[in-house]
Amino acid sequence: MRTSPALVIVALVAAGVGGLGLYAWSHEARIEDVVERETRALDAARPVTEDSRRVGAALARVDALLESCDASDENPGVPGKWGPGSDYSLRAEVAWYANFYAEVDELVADPAFGRVLESGARLEKRTSLMWTRSRTNLLCARALIDARDGDGAEAARRLAQALDLSHVEFGPSALDAMIVAAVDGIVLDALGRMLATGTVDLDPLRALLAPRLERAVDPRRFAASLRGEAVEWLVAGHRANTLSERLEFWQIGQRALQRLDELDAGASSVPDILFPGLLATAMTSDVERTSGLRMAHARIALAAVAHHGEFGVWPTRLEDMARSAGVGPDGAAACTWFVANDETHLFVATGPHPKHVVDWTLR
Repeated sequence: MRTSPALVIVALVAAGVGGLGLYAWSHEARIEDVVERETRALDAARPVTEDSRRVGAALARVDALLESCDASDENPGVPGKWGPGSDYSLRAEVAWYANFYAEVDELVADPAFGRVLESGARLEKRTSLMWTRSRTNLLCARALIDARDGDGAEAARRLAQALDLSHVEFGPSALDAMIVAAVDGIVLDALGRMLATGTVDLDPLRALLAPRLERAVDPRRFAASLRGEAVEWLVAGHRANTLSERLEFWQIGQRALQRLDELDAGASSVPDILFPGLLATAMTSDVERTSGLRMAHARIALAAVAHHGEFGVWPTRLEDMARSAGVGPDGAAACTWFVANDETHLFVATGPHPKHVVDWTLR
């Protein structure tokens, strides 16, 4: 009995479709397993706790207070207002936000905040970039005014608050990594301005900021953000409904799974882009390097100014200051300096372009 060619074709097509269906089912099942595994690991390493819920609710109240201040300027305390020529208007703006500073003091004094800071428990919801930046700007503006008024301890306390708030807000995603690096950069800009005056009390700055600057470059935070981003894309693709959406997320899902395998093998950064049009991954890898170099630069600056205060002269070897600050060879190699009269210029190059060079004048 001869088999009809048409029946053969139908059988082959059915077998092919069945094979594709089995592969798709297997792929979906693997994604479900991976997402469940990563979620369990995140919950174990950085759980949402009653303390972190309490801190998240307090942050929401702080942000609501900022929104209710009804200031005429929508960008309070921004670095463009930090210059001596804007001192009067900056003081008036800081005074307007007195309730904000009181609310922040209450938040960081809460034992729950300290426990979240120590344990790494994550917040239940991601806070707004706009309010995160506004909080940092205002805390740094207040710190600069305190430094001008000779209150180095209060200036250091406000900068420490800004770094602690950003650390608490560091969530498990690439976006969180970029937001925190950006607001930490605002704190470093304020610190650089203080050191340039040559009059700020260095002891409280070193005591409060040095350990926080070291904490901010923990590579595990950036590796966790890369894992979180990969899982976010897996979840987004898994929820796709239409055929076009599923095709769109198919390759993204494959790359996300590959990335998790690479991170499991020990990779700490992955210099590619998961999703065309979003630079999250490439930027996260670059942010990790840039943030680390800027933190190293600040730690060396604090050590150099302390040396000058103790001995009356600037140190002759940058490497010695890097070592005393606990900065590794990569951070030291990115920095250069030269001494002119009684001040020194400390540079760090975070990239090949001149705009990537940060210059601090130390006095």
